[in-house]
Amino acid sequence: MSTRHSSAPPRARLLLLLLAPCASVAAEEYWGYAYRNIQVTAAGTSAYAVELAHHLVRLDAVVTEALGIKTAYRMPTHIYAVPRAQLVPFLGDHATSSYQISSYDNTILMDNYLGSDARYRYWNAYFGYIGALLLSDGSLRRPYWYRVGVPEVFADAVFEGNRVKTGSVSSGVHMALLGGALIPMRTFLALTKSEVESRGERYRALYDAESWYVARQIFVEQRHRSEFMQYLALMDQGTSEPDAFAGSFKTTYEELDRELVEARVTPAHVYLMQAPGEAAGDRGTAQRLSAAEVKGRLALLSLGHRRGPDALQLAREALQAEPTNESALRALARAQFARGAYNDALAAVDSLAAHGSSPVALADSAAVLAGLARAVADGQATLPVDAATLKQRARYAYQRAIAADGEDRRSRDALAALDR
Repeated sequence: MSTRHSSAPPRARLLLLLLAPCASVAAEEYWGYAYRNIQVTAAGTSAYAVELAHHLVRLDAVVTEALGIKTAYRMPTHIYAVPRAQLVPFLGDHATSSYQISSYDNTILMDNYLGSDARYRYWNAYFGYIGALLLSDGSLRRPYWYRVGVPEVFADAVFEGNRVKTGSVSSGVHMALLGGALIPMRTFLALTKSEVESRGERYRALYDAESWYVARQIFVEQRHRSEFMQYLALMDQGTSEPDAFAGSFKTTYEELDRELVEARVTPAHVYLMQAPGEAAGDRGTAQRLSAAEVKGRLALLSLGHRRGPDALQLAREALQAEPTNESALRALARAQFARGAYNDALAAVDSLAAHGSSPVALADSAAVLAGLARAVADGQATLPVDAATLKQRARYAYQRAIAADGEDRRSRDALAALDR
């Protein structure tokens, strides 16, 4: 699923395709920072990269409490915050973010907003992170309005010391809701993503705004919250929308319509919650990235996407400057395999084995080796190594990756599937 976030100030739809920037990185100062499950690659300042990661972890705790999220697992999140000018060739003149969420990881591409308005500094990162959090908890099986509206409500977060404020009303959403009739709840609650998209951009914009509005009424204004939670629980169990509504609400669809219309002209509240603090010494130091490392990371980012820079070219440029750069070697191996250049892919894996020992390097090596083993077994490739040997090398690399990172679900699942 895909979208391009196109409004200013930032808002977005939870549709999950990532495109990568290709503008020159030489003139920009980039920083890398890793904290818990979050890896940040950001242009700008080291403080920006560090604060972004730590605010996400604090917001995670707030949203977990507010929504009653049960799972303790957090998928790896990769955030690329780049200047607006570098987004334009890939996301258009107005887009400011794009997302890719899978069962295994979450990647967010966004502009590195450095303005003074704290509401918008990390909005795109918050939105994409909350979407992944819902997926981890199984909530992406819930109605489409929930998957759009809930991240939008909590993405508007501002930290003020040990408190976080969210639920503010943006002028763009407010105007969209005041501009005409709302979608009736009997229709709105049951709409699927495909049904919304089939009705055109204007309808979709209204639907997105109303999704935020309904989620805000539930989680900020506390209207019918217990009934909606029961309603969602029933739908999680496979109950049809009409039956879930009848089994949860003491009111009718039409009465909800009237309440929502009346609420449009009543004073809005904000949601204030205690935000967890940080332990002394919890913050590390961001590392300034070389131009070669940035290119290597962007090469990884662009793999598997129709648009964006050529991953192979970026990897080669990075390796010219830093022949043992792990990010570039990972991208090179995967790009060569994707192009069917199997001998070159094997050579890249061999080079990666000599110079890359991180869990992600081991996982990428294993994935390419497993693919090469299948290609040889199927007669699609002729290599100086037989399929059995390649498969054994893949198995060993997967085992090492899992031993180094016990949360690596992709490697664990791939290892289990290796002999099927």
